[in-house]
Amino acid sequence: MHLPRVTIPVVACIFLVLAVSSAGFGQAVFGNITGTVTDPSGAAVPNAEIAITDLDRGITYTTRTTSEGNFTQTHLLAGHYQVKVTAPGFSEFSASTEVQVDATTRADAQLHVGKAETTVIVRAETPLLKTDRADVSNTLTGNEVEQLPMLNRNVTTLVLALPGSQLNGFQHASSEN
Repeated sequence: MHLPRVTIPVVACIFLVLAVSSAGFGQAVFGNITGTVTDPSGAAVPNAEIAITDLDRGITYTTRTTSEGNFTQTHLLAGHYQVKVTAPGFSEFSASTEVQVDATTRADAQLHVGKAETTVIVRAETPLLKTDRADVSNTLTGNEVEQLPMLNRNVTTLVLALPGSQLNGFQHASSEN
């Protein structure tokens, strides 16, 4: 079989176009950030949370450190990034870095011991009405009896200091004091 002379240059041109265009598909467009998180003694900090924010695009990627304290975030577009590292018992670490195409940027973090914070929220509301029993009582301490004023030197007037009490209009004998 013999090919005509015109088809050989056409086949060569097609081969050249395909060879050049396939080289374009092999171009890298991503970079990586990798690092190690350690404490002040140099020991690895496992399971630390890493937040990598693309400052140019506003996208945040999150990952965690391995048991050896290492982390890697791949497939990052070239640009400016902020790396934040948080771990319980340590203060937050933050650093800015730049990612280049087809390159791995190193962002090591040494965490400093932070103060332990505990938040306790107590919500206690006094019930307005006792529904479990019918008694109503209150007790005055000795200090309260001493500090409260007594009108007419009548001890029963101390009852007026208690919530919900009122002065009755009827008279009673002085022996009841």
